[in-house]
Amino acid sequence: MPSPFKSSRAARHAGSQRANESPPATQTPFVSLVPFVLFLFKSSENPPRIEIPTDAAIRPHGSDRRQACTFLTAPVTIESATPHTKPTMFSGSQIASLFTELGITHVVTIPDSTLGQWDRALEDSESLRVVRVCREGEAWEVAAGLYLGGATPIVMIQCTGLFESGDALRNVLHDWKLPIFAVIGYRSYLSQETIPGDTCLVFTEPVLDAWRIDYRLIDKPSQLAAIREHYETCRAASKPGVALIAEGKA
Repeated sequence: MPSPFKSSRAARHAGSQRANESPPATQTPFVSLVPFVLFLFKSSENPPRIEIPTDAAIRPHGSDRRQACTFLTAPVTIESATPHTKPTMFSGSQIASLFTELGITHVVTIPDSTLGQWDRALEDSESLRVVRVCREGEAWEVAAGLYLGGATPIVMIQCTGLFESGDALRNVLHDWKLPIFAVIGYRSYLSQETIPGDTCLVFTEPVLDAWRIDYRLIDKPSQLAAIREHYETCRAASKPGVALIAEGKA
């Protein structure tokens, strides 16, 4: 009678041999991806157009703000993106000068495609230090550490980052009660051409209200002084605040 242990060892040996064998070439990921790569290469010659049907553009939260309330009556065609510079209400030099005059020492930021155009001027300023973080939630914590260390930081992020960073914001502004001020870009407020029906217009201001943050909407180039006024008011009251900067195309 054959030993069951010998049969078991033989089975294990056969299994290990099969495991060590190379799979047939037709089963390798590389070969299976070739048709897909060729398809992408061919498609790149004629980039696809994406049709997004929509009934109407989203209205900004609770108001008659006309700039972002244009109704769309036909499907919108989004072309493949091409690099371009988006217009901003304020130049980088204006913002750098304003922050310097306000005594800001550090700009803690993840720049978006609009506010990011201020980067060069902020970096070139001798009195400002730009601190880039990986996630928006880190921006509040880094700013908190700078404030507790005696600096005067400001957080600069987009409204999408505001949504992402809620718990860190709550911790810093309400648990620690630190008067951190922020400049937040309000995506698609001036134009929904790139993202029709952008729900940032639905949620940004209610989220700020929910977090009980005193904010000032800045939607005209003539309101640069309003940022200064709101910052100084919040600082005098030792409370956090936000300058909500209206942006155009996302």
